[in-house]
Amino acid sequence: MKKLLLLSLFLLAGLVQQAMAQDRTVTGRVTDAANNEGLPGVTVLVKGTQIGGATDVNGNYSINVPASGTTLVFSFVGYTTTERAIGNATTINITLGIDAKQLNEVVVTALGYAREKETLPYSVGAVSSENLTYAKSNDVTTALAGKVAGIQMQGSPSSTFDNANVVIRGANSLNTSNPPLYIVDGTVTDQSNVIMDNVESISVLKGAAATALYGIRAANGVILITSKKGVRGAPTVELNLSAAFERPSVMMPRQNQYAGGYTSAASSPGSTYDAEGFYNFQYDPDTHPESWAAFDGQHILEYGADESWGPKMNGQLYRPYWSWFPGADFGTQVPLEP
Repeated sequence: MKKLLLLSLFLLAGLVQQAMAQDRTVTGRVTDAANNEGLPGVTVLVKGTQIGGATDVNGNYSINVPASGTTLVFSFVGYTTTERAIGNATTINITLGIDAKQLNEVVVTALGYAREKETLPYSVGAVSSENLTYAKSNDVTTALAGKVAGIQMQGSPSSTFDNANVVIRGANSLNTSNPPLYIVDGTVTDQSNVIMDNVESISVLKGAAATALYGIRAANGVILITSKKGVRGAPTVELNLSAAFERPSVMMPRQNQYAGGYTSAASSPGSTYDAEGFYNFQYDPDTHPESWAAFDGQHILEYGADESWGPKMNGQLYRPYWSWFPGADFGTQVPLEP
């Protein structure tokens, strides 16, 4: 009986040792084909099984491969999925190239991570660099026009010549301006500081779930801008050239007969204007210097008028605006001519 028990123990130990000998550890490093840097978070799986792991911050991995495992599968968001036969190797290093087709479906989240658009629980709009520069745009608002659903462009007044305002998902306050928060590579900035030639991609975060990281500042949404990065390899030079031609289809006729002004005594009886439309200087000894008495009755135009309803230009003498500046020309009268 004791001999049988001892024999069974020897047989069991041999089976365990054989089973352990069938598993082996495979290590290696996964790098980016563009810059040869390690890729963190790459999924490494034994093909046909659920056995796998992920690379660390330096792109290194270690995985226990069973005897039945013959192939390792490497996959990462935005990169081409690659398979590699194991054979008798214990160290497998691999480089992954960017999958351009898959990258079009990748967006940048509030934390700065690239994720597939379909995996996010909130709404995000994305525009790649190819679509941003398809038509030359000087500012980010013009570049986004018509490319992302749910955003509106509010034009700025022509007097400021500023960029248009972006409104995400409509107005959410009584304030007429509802600008989103602009972030370039993690830094909050103003939309006027964005140089479109340096932009790689733009992600538009909509709703509270997408913008929670930035708090109340992101109440109107967030526009995340990722700038272009340098890569290893042969130096390259990019040349951007654009030209625009404009021709107004309708030009209003211009007149060159009447000077600036709004009204005249003929249309406004009792006003300070005479029948031609001139304002006549009236000397007041209580407020004007004595030397100004000679100016009494001189013709003056409405210097600030932006319309031409004033007197007809027939060579009449009048006081131009610069004749009121101290100097040798003070008090000078010149003919009113076209």
